[in-house]
Amino acid sequence: MKKHIPFLTALSILIIVLAGWKYSYFDFMTIDNSEDKVWVYLELKLNLANDTSDYFYYGQVKESIINHMDKKPSAKGFFKLYNIRYWNNDDLFTVYEDNYRLGYKVFRIEDIKQLQAYKKDPIFTFDETDLHHSAKAIRTKNDTIKVQK
Repeated sequence: MKKHIPFLTALSILIIVLAGWKYSYFDFMTIDNSEDKVWVYLELKLNLANDTSDYFYYGQVKESIINHMDKKPSAKGFFKLYNIRYWNNDDLFTVYEDNYRLGYKVFRIEDIKQLQAYKKDPIFTFDETDLHHSAKAIRTKNDTIKVQK
């Protein structure tokens, strides 16, 4: 019986912690079934330990998350921002993906200050002189696919 006490204690603590969390923090798991994604512009205000910072990203969010926020304005939980684009320190529109990063980040819904939907990838809304080589590569790849069709 003594061998089972640490396991039972850990299991009890886990159950208490999970029960103490609001269900809405698990919303992203239950509503995020749709594969349809919408291009968005996001302004986020992140409250860190010693700082509050504003972040500005373009990317894709699953449509089910946007629908959930629309139905429940006080929604809480987490969401993934896919295919991230942002303005780098050289004022060039850049793709947030390379040999080390997968191209997505996870944020809290309650950190969103502004969300604006787009019909297509914002790379195609900016002049080519404003694009970093990573964004130009995507634009060129897309143009090549159109020519082949």
